[in-house]
Formats: sequence, C-alpha cells, structure tokens
Amino acid sequence: MSTTSNVFFVYAPDRDDEEASQRRAEARLMHVQRAKELISKGVVKVGGALLNALAAETADKKVVGSAMILQAASMEEIKRLIEEDAYWVANVWDKDRIVILPFLPATPI
Repeated sequence: MSTTSNVFFVYAPDRDDEEASQRRAEARLMHVQRAKELISKGVVKVGGALLNALAAETADKKVVGSAMILQAASMEEIKRLIEEDAYWVANVWDKDRIVILPFLPATPI
C-alpha cells in the first residue's frame, strides 16, 4: 500500500437468492481471516454485517449485506481487495449493487 491513503465507504448487499445465506455461512471463516489480516495492516477501519430492517424490533435478524470503511491508496486498490474477498468469490455479495465511495470522516475512525 502506498504511503498516501484515502478512506472509502463500501456497501456490499448480499444476493437475495435462496442459497445466499448458505454461501455466506460457508465463506465466513475465510472472510473473517482475511479481514483480520487487513485490520492488522490498517486497511479495515470499520466493518460489519448489515441486518434486515426488522432486526431492531424483532428476533428476525437476517444478514443482508456488509458495510466497511477502508483505507487505501486508490479506488482501484479497494476494488481489488473487494474482488479478492471470500464473499465476492462465493457470490454472496450482489456484484452489480456494490457501492464504493470516497469517504471523508467527520469523526475519528
């Protein structure tokens, strides 16, 4: 990674087919292991699962995607990191709906 870094927000919704949650479960260990590596390198600043809208009011807490704040030299580097992720490779994330945007934090991360 370059010494010049930028911060990016990533929204990665899961695919909505019936097998998506099973693929997520199968790829989770590899995803978490890689995330730990990227955390130790200072790339992942914040990351986690997104839950369905009913999760706050009910016991129905279905994972519907991921959100991350990442630091890297370029948008291209972020795209490469996302495309190497186990959730991308296993078709957990909906590749057509992923959003990567430069992010200017107003608070410390």
